[in-house]
Amino acid sequence: MNAIYCPECGAEIREDNTTCPSCGYPLAAHMKAAESGRHSNPVVESGAATANSNSKRAGMVMCLIAIVCILLGISRVTNTRYRFYEQHLQECIEGQAGVQWNADHATGMLSGVLSGAYSNLANDYGEMIAADRRAIWSYRVQAIGLCCAGAALLVNGRKKAGKK
Repeated sequence: MNAIYCPECGAEIREDNTTCPSCGYPLAAHMKAAESGRHSNPVVESGAATANSNSKRAGMVMCLIAIVCILLGISRVTNTRYRFYEQHLQECIEGQAGVQWNADHATGMLSGVLSGAYSNLANDYGEMIAADRRAIWSYRVQAIGLCCAGAALLVNGRKKAGKK
């Protein structure tokens, strides 16, 4: 009994299969043509080396793309814009606390006016804090997504390259 391999992905296939269970490639036409003797069957033995070679090449490319994805993911949370938002967030939190303290402790003739002005400033700081937190989480989600995609590509690429 000859070993049969899929010409598309290189997976070993049982003789009674009409499609590759791994990639879904239709095998029936190849099998019928080989049985009638019209052309050599690329599915049987000789096609395995080419398919395995292509599969290994695809696996290596997937691993390379995975590494790029992971590096991009890491760069999302180590770049200067991300650091700016983190620093600005901290400054806004401190500023809001100071302004709120001034609003709560305003005294004298203009205490009502000062208290209102300080409260408005505290609200502005609150809006900036919310915007900074959204930006920071946007960077974090992008980093997590890129790293997860990279990890998935790396696992699949290693399987295709034959390094389990």
